[in-house]
Amino acid sequence: NNKLSEDTSTKLFGKNITVSPTSVERFHKCRFCYFCQHGIRAKKLRAVDLDVLNKGTLVHHVLEQMLNKYTSKGLIDISEEIMKNDISILTDNFIRDNMGGFKNKPKKFLYQLNRIKSLIWLVIEHMSRELADSKFITAECELPIGRKGDFRSIEPFSVHLPSGGSINITGVVDRLDTFK
Repeated sequence: NNKLSEDTSTKLFGKNITVSPTSVERFHKCRFCYFCQHGIRAKKLRAVDLDVLNKGTLVHHVLEQMLNKYTSKGLIDISEEIMKNDISILTDNFIRDNMGGFKNKPKKFLYQLNRIKSLIWLVIEHMSRELADSKFITAECELPIGRKGDFRSIEPFSVHLPSGGSINITGVVDRLDTFK
């Protein structure tokens, strides 16, 4: 039998469940993966490296910081030199704060990091031209959904269950644009 009893399920997940849209998607793709990650909280050990996950997080972080600093309409007015300098500072700070800094990093790591900086610059260049010609304005970055204690948070989407419990969909909206 590969199903959890209601009692075991309630012990692992609680009566009221809070999930992100990504978690819901993961549940529907593979219930066992969801169980491992959210039920027993198993974690894969991984080396601190510029793997796909860290690259994505780094790029996402730099884009968010640049939009917060210059706004979606202001990006177009930044010189290439200032933009590349900001990207370099934000990237280096991310490596220092999240990946143990630069000490003992192999040459391959530094090469990859410089390529990522160049790619971020290309993405921001393209994005700034696109946003400059658009009637959309970035209103929020990293908008929380269902985060108690965060004044910016919006209410979660809730589904009430026949058992009396509920599922609350929470998370973060990467970027919210408004039409002007």
